[in-house]
Amino acid sequence: MSDRLSRLRAAVGAAAISVAAAPLVALAAPPAHPDIFNAALCKPPFTSDMMDSIYNTAKATDPKPDESMLGAAVFRLPEPIHRDGFTTQQVVFVSTGIGVLIDGEVADRLAARYQLTPEKGHLLGASSVGYSRRLTVRGPGGALILVSARQGPALKGKTLLACEMTSEEDIKALEQMEKQ
Repeated sequence: MSDRLSRLRAAVGAAAISVAAAPLVALAAPPAHPDIFNAALCKPPFTSDMMDSIYNTAKATDPKPDESMLGAAVFRLPEPIHRDGFTTQQVVFVSTGIGVLIDGEVADRLAARYQLTPEKGHLLGASSVGYSRRLTVRGPGGALILVSARQGPALKGKTLLACEMTSEEDIKALEQMEKQ
């Protein structure tokens, strides 16, 4: 009888341990993939850790990005992202930000949806239509953080929605060059 009782206790104990351990396994699961679309909207605001996480995710799915856009690496995502009536399957990394290439020339629609205002210039001809909004929070080193939507001939029927860092000095310098 005691042998049978011992086996029963062992079985009950093993079951209790496995039930108790189940939540720990769930907690130890890897974090979900970063939200690339929200990153392009600066949600949450830009951080180096966030950009590294998204870059590593993109690099794992597309080890050979398109680098034909001057100074940018464009990674193709394995599946399209659909959000708020917009679609993207490409994430863009530049030294000062992260963005997505939205299907179509939809800068006006993006501006309306995400409360962006018209930009004064056209980035020396690189942008035919551009909108942006400054965030109140600052980035690394006190950088200004902008959400922008821009389209132009170089984007070939797509619109860049991006979270980017800049400075007051860079904005003023660009405005001066636009005037000339």
